[in-house]
Amino acid sequence: MADDDDFDFGHVPIAWPVYFGDEECAKDDRRVLLIAQLSGWFSTKEGWECLAHDLSLTPDCRVVMALDYGVLRSTCPIPDVFAALDMQPLEAVACLGCSAYEVIFAARPEASKGLAVLKGLKPKKVVVNFSNYPESAVKIRSLKASHLGRIVTVTGSVVRAGPVRPKVTDMSFVCGKCGSVAKQSFEDGRFCPPRACAGEGCRSRTFAPSYSEASAMDSQVVRVQEVQGPSGGGDAGNVPRAVECELVENMVDSCSAGDVVTVTGIATPSSDDRGGGGGGSKAKSQFRGSCASSLYVKALSVVAGPGPGGREPKPGEVGDEDDYEMIAKLYSRHSGDALALFALSLCPGIYGNEMLKAGLVLALFGGSRKHLSTAGRGSKSKAPLRGDAHVLMVGDPGMGKSQMLRAVCKASHRGVYVTGNISTSTGLTASVGKDGGTGEFCLEAGAVVMADQGVCCVDEFDKMGADHQSLLEVMEQQEVSVAKAGLVASLPARATIVAAANPEKGHYDSSGSLSENIKLSPALLSRFDLIFLMLDQPDEEVDGLLSEHVMRLHGRGSGKENIPALTFGKASQRRRAGGRGGGRGSQRSDSGKDRLLERIRALQSSGTKPVPLEVIQKCVVYARKHVAPVLTEEARVVLKRCYLELRSQNANCVGGIPITVRQLESMIRLAEARARCEMRERVTVEDAEDVVAIMRESLYSTVIDEYGSIKVGGRKKGKHAEAKRYLTTLAKMARAQGRRTFSVQELYGIADDIRLQVDDMVNLVEELNYAGELLKKGNGMYSLA
Repeated sequence: MADDDDFDFGHVPIAWPVYFGDEECAKDDRRVLLIAQLSGWFSTKEGWECLAHDLSLTPDCRVVMALDYGVLRSTCPIPDVFAALDMQPLEAVACLGCSAYEVIFAARPEASKGLAVLKGLKPKKVVVNFSNYPESAVKIRSLKASHLGRIVTVTGSVVRAGPVRPKVTDMSFVCGKCGSVAKQSFEDGRFCPPRACAGEGCRSRTFAPSYSEASAMDSQVVRVQEVQGPSGGGDAGNVPRAVECELVENMVDSCSAGDVVTVTGIATPSSDDRGGGGGGSKAKSQFRGSCASSLYVKALSVVAGPGPGGREPKPGEVGDEDDYEMIAKLYSRHSGDALALFALSLCPGIYGNEMLKAGLVLALFGGSRKHLSTAGRGSKSKAPLRGDAHVLMVGDPGMGKSQMLRAVCKASHRGVYVTGNISTSTGLTASVGKDGGTGEFCLEAGAVVMADQGVCCVDEFDKMGADHQSLLEVMEQQEVSVAKAGLVASLPARATIVAAANPEKGHYDSSGSLSENIKLSPALLSRFDLIFLMLDQPDEEVDGLLSEHVMRLHGRGSGKENIPALTFGKASQRRRAGGRGGGRGSQRSDSGKDRLLERIRALQSSGTKPVPLEVIQKCVVYARKHVAPVLTEEARVVLKRCYLELRSQNANCVGGIPITVRQLESMIRLAEARARCEMRERVTVEDAEDVVAIMRESLYSTVIDEYGSIKVGGRKKGKHAEAKRYLTTLAKMARAQGRRTFSVQELYGIADDIRLQVDDMVNLVEELNYAGELLKKGNGMYSLA
């Protein structure tokens, strides 16, 4: 490399027309001087390392120079560069690209040949992508007129990604009178033909565009919305703001709807349509004809995730040695008790519910996502098998379900919190809207798409009506398929669903099944790996401990998050050793549950302080990225034995959730999450036993009775059991009589003959019709499905 003194500062840049068009190039122009200084510095050893550190090519063989502002600031000795970036960023970026072009293709071509990216490449425009610009970080809602023309860095979620369109940058026009050719550049993509012919003696105003000589580049407009909610960390409660960002050249298709990105670019005003390019667009701007302008960001770089130059550091990011050492010390201090520690720390303000909290922690860590070959060995066609575990909390009001949801959302590295009573099916999954500039249809991400590879918490799950049926595909296939307005696409939605629901009548009715209490379809319930009931049952000792817990919690000073108000005493441990309600555990033996509960309560009684949710977040991110546990043969035996026991007892099940192979897959996922929580690569027998204990706890009051067996007919039959018995009787009569159609009077008569125990027979027939078991034929006739 040469020194600055060896470079000709009087040299007129050969790439001037590429970056500045037909503008006159004078040797005393400030841009020429800056290009000469930058070319001299890029020719030095430090400058060449900065230039050649990250080079790539676009599909049309343009050179992309990814320039880190922090590195440039620490190594470049030219102060005019940073002044230009602050006051005239467009000119400064063009000067950087022009000087890089000078060095690569003119001043030092022999050094460029040593790089594999540039080997055999003809001179092409060098595109500068600026990143890591912390001085320009600004919140989206803080973008004002003072930022116009300046470099800004914004962070948010992509809620809309428009189509990729060619943007015409310059075009030749042929005069219709004298035939002279005039070349016109389009600033910001606005179609602007010449006003009058510049030919001698010709003042014609009629021009024909020459499309064959037009220059164009790829362009895409995305809409970025600020991250809000429990995991957003700021401005919660305000209406989220959004800004449009224009991506060009190599940045198009670099992000999709639902991605969290950090965009560094130039804040630009626009009072006209930006998407015209060739003048064919008829879309009119909202502000056309007025002095107001809309603001958009002309992107210089797009980075996935909030980076160092974003609004805030990436939540849960484990990127330095301090975080790694913190995780190592935490696990060395609590070796084998990480699950108990995290369950203790998840939501200390809610008393008890240890097994529920442990299940939520396992949902945060999740199992391993697998891909199964669908066409034999060596086939490239593979079907994904989800590793995320979904959890449903059903309980009486006032049990703290919403607080647990928010705690899970804060502990997740990417959490989205929504409420079902004000959410629609398209708001949860994806919708199709019109692009304001082009008028074309484009996809808009919903909550589960924005929570991709994270957690989507849905409160008031029972208030969604029929909208929750849109989650059937999301919870199993983990993608959202859209076919609207000519758009057919599948968006990734690899999110863990954690939902909370209240019983329909305000209080859970133990005589009815789970479906009857919350009015959710069995297909949807079967997709949840864990379903916990939180029942408000009177208990003198438990109520006394709970009241003491609440009094201590409200008696503490503010600002002490994640600090327990009450520890378990020996009496309460003996009283509640059996789990929820106190009575069940005394009539069954469950070593896995007792062992897990004892570990959680031992940590709490010893005065162990809960860890902050940010620490749990970092552990979750690290474990999901670096730990992929596999089942051992001993763990397989434990899980298989539990599944076969539940399955054998399920033969005569008349209520609750049927035991299918999905429960076995759920236990496998949870066992992997249990090992991942401890940062282990192999699932041990203890992990499997803990998961079996959590699974059995989730099945209580839904499938398993107070004696530890699957609910069977004969003790207390609910509405679901009577409906099943009624349909079985109808099926037997249909086979015997050779017909499948019955009148309303016959339906009522059959119910009386078998002494059907229902309060309202009319309501039962309507529900069976709605469920598709009885099909209404008209004239008071019904047919079996």
